[in-house]
Amino acid sequence: MKVLRWIFGFPLATSIVLAIFYFGVTYADVFKIYQSSYVSYFIAWSVRMAITGFCFASWVFLTCLFIPKYKKIAGVLPMTVTIALMIYIIYNAYKAHELLMSQRTYLLFGCMLISELTGYFVSYIIFRKKGWGRRKKSPEFMLFEGEPFNNSVL
Repeated sequence: MKVLRWIFGFPLATSIVLAIFYFGVTYADVFKIYQSSYVSYFIAWSVRMAITGFCFASWVFLTCLFIPKYKKIAGVLPMTVTIALMIYIIYNAYKAHELLMSQRTYLLFGCMLISELTGYFVSYIIFRKKGWGRRKKSPEFMLFEGEPFNNSVL
């Protein structure tokens, strides 16, 4: 059962977050009243940045939630995919000779990374005692031949 949770945990979290992201970005245009005013453009852009931040933070959190143990490793997986996505975007801009990316792209990259780090920190706070990392084994010393040291006796 734990193997299935490891196999399906990341794709399930990804599909949930992609659905939220799609509906959020699609229906964030409701906040655009008129494109002519700067204030409505700023509100629409702020809503999109908030949706992006929420989705990337919840991507890390949901991945840690659906994976049974070693949630520290599970939290790194979406962060690695995001960094690979950013590298791919930068590579395509370089290949198309458009190295000058807009400030919006840099803000979006920053929002994605900061929100994923926030999701990782929230996951650590919530899951630190519920399978965050490996358990540390208590040291066992040999007192006499074949007898392990037992802390409960002392």
